Amino acid sequence: MGFMNVDDKSYMPINGFTTVDLGCERGNNAYYMVQKSESPMSQAYLQLFEQLWNDKDKLQDVTDEVIKSITTVYNENSPDYLYFVTLYNIFNEFLEDVSEDVLPNEATGFKESKIWSLLYNFQKDAAMAIINKLEKYNGCILADSVGLGKTFTALSVIKYYENRNKSVLVLCPKKLANNWNTYKDNYVNNPIASDRMRYDVLFHTDLSRDRGTSNGLDLDRLNWGNYDLVVIDESHNFRNGGKVSGDDDKENRYLKLMNKVIKKGVKTKVLMLSATPVNNRFVDLRNQIALAYEGESELLDSKLDTNKSIDDIFNQAQKAFNNWSKLEPEQRTTSVLLKMLDFDFFELLDSITIARSRKHIQKYYDTSDIGTFPKRKLPISKGNALIMV
Repeated sequence: MGFMNVDDKSYMPINGFTTVDLGCERGNNAYYMVQKSESPMSQAYLQLFEQLWNDKDKLQDVTDEVIKSITTVYNENSPDYLYFVTLYNIFNEFLEDVSEDVLPNEATGFKESKIWSLLYNFQKDAAMAIINKLEKYNGCILADSVGLGKTFTALSVIKYYENRNKSVLVLCPKKLANNWNTYKDNYVNNPIASDRMRYDVLFHTDLSRDRGTSNGLDLDRLNWGNYDLVVIDESHNFRNGGKVSGDDDKENRYLKLMNKVIKKGVKTKVLMLSATPVNNRFVDLRNQIALAYEGESELLDSKLDTNKSIDDIFNQAQKAFNNWSKLEPEQRTTSVLLKMLDFDFFELLDSITIARSRKHIQKYYDTSDIGTFPKRKLPISKGNALIMV
């Protein structure tokens, strides 16, 4: 029976040196009991180990045999082959989950588009990942930091779905209408005019309107339920959520989006853009993710590799955050909060969201084409006035 000795204390049984056996991760067993033994009992375990380790009738030194086997493999196979075999054995579990059904179909020609040629390498990675998440989970939140080009990344995703003859709606605040209209209209200042984008642009406030015109569309005749993809700019405006069923007269904007656009008509995928998807509660993020699974968490639970439901994951995360916020200021660090959050929470975020900072881009990408990011200057204090430069 396996055991582990730490600081003159023995722990047993330890069946394997894995994160589950060491208690760092939840396993499939209903319970797993490990007994701790103090000295001198712990010394008896070490003495037993030494006796077995030095007994040549029971154990054999296989170092030379292992080296010989490795040498044989090296002599008979090229370095490229060994490299790919190594990669396969590291990532084979991930590859089992990869399906052509959720991978971007390059036959659509979206990589020959003008918008694709304008993307930086990190934006192209994000676009490919977004398409994969939209196909697999029906939704994605792009939460890159301000200045990393979320709009251009979203445009490349829109182009992919338009090339597949899908209908796309962009929902944005009215103040951003000119921005989105420029990229789809035949204007001289449209850098991607050759792509002939055809998505509709409406405003968050239009969800509460039943008549009139908005951005050139007749709202009383608009088929809200016929959009295959909805792109929501500044999706944090829908963080408050609402009850998914109820009297139509009492529906808020969130419910209008859920009932009129997402749940009605064709199957709708949801791409959300926001640099601040969470305000001060994790429920802000949950409400936005709920748009992807139509308010029915079971639709997403079955696709996630987690041990808890989405609701349980966010409840635990909020409790951890509440406990963290009560700590002393010197203890209230990001690293402490990360340790308090459950692994399933990170699994959920990895599945549904993409969030990168400028430091992340500088660390993991070749930024020679981008150059250096601009630095914000410190404020200048003059008398009683504070000037932001």
